[in-house]
Amino acid sequence: MPEIHPKYRDIPDRFAAGYLERLDGRTAIAVEMRARWQSMTDDLGGVDRLSYSQRSLVERALWIEHWIAQQERELAEGRIGAFDAGRWTQATNSLLRDDAARASAEYLAQFRSDVEQFIAQDQVQAAQRSKPLELPRQEGIIYTAFVDPGGGGKDEYTLAIGHREGDRLVVDLVHGRKGNPAAITADYAKTLKSYGIFRVAGDRYAGAWVPTEFSRHGITYEPAPGTRSELYASFAPALNSGVVELPACDVLERQLVALERRTTRGGRDIIDHAPGAHDDRANAVAGVVAQLAKKRSDQVFGVLDYGYSHWHPMGWASRGMVQH
Repeated sequence: MPEIHPKYRDIPDRFAAGYLERLDGRTAIAVEMRARWQSMTDDLGGVDRLSYSQRSLVERALWIEHWIAQQERELAEGRIGAFDAGRWTQATNSLLRDDAARASAEYLAQFRSDVEQFIAQDQVQAAQRSKPLELPRQEGIIYTAFVDPGGGGKDEYTLAIGHREGDRLVVDLVHGRKGNPAAITADYAKTLKSYGIFRVAGDRYAGAWVPTEFSRHGITYEPAPGTRSELYASFAPALNSGVVELPACDVLERQLVALERRTTRGGRDIIDHAPGAHDDRANAVAGVVAQLAKKRSDQVFGVLDYGYSHWHPMGWASRGMVQH
């Protein structure tokens, strides 16, 4: 019989190859680390293009980042004896060799020349309606929803719902909650149904609990292709053209304005939140707008993006996801 390894509830104290696969997917740290894995491998052209050695180096870099952050928390909380200055310096130097720009900005507080703001604040404010914060359902309107579960921890589990009014792309509501993911899923499923949405698609890296929980409440979940950067890249032109209407949500505004465009070593642009920041509501809203810009009038479906989401709006139009 093959050897069965126990699941990790947290990052191991010492680096061990394969620890990411052994993390319990129900934990917040697993969601966070796998999001970082996806972001870093996307930077390098996608995990399928990496050799085994390269994937191992990415996994090691993630472990080092986590260890550094843990050490800095010890120091910030006054536990000086737990802080190992020598190992911290060694670990930081190791990351500097791998990605000088990112590590210098995160650990040495230096300005980054390879990062720029993606969306301007005046663009977001120009798209916001004054009131109401949420629009109730209207008869005869076809709605679309996008859900971004945070998996617990610091991330929110977010829901956005929108509809079309001619050429206008209207975001009716955006919700963000923390707490028990199963309980939040149940509440969001009720909201989806109340707007006539019964099919939800989502990130292919989502845990097994996501489709299971939605199916318990009569919502069908299917994985979606694409990357986070592609979703934001399709959202920005619609916003800039003036056809998008957003709710006046302060958290959403801050997250959209904080998005960064970063150029990778290979010259590709990556659009994402800054290290330590969040884009849960921004991601859900961008997903709704991207869907509305492409969907036909006879399509009603929701899309789920699991934290480190990756969906491309063109993917569903060609797959005939129609909900009658």
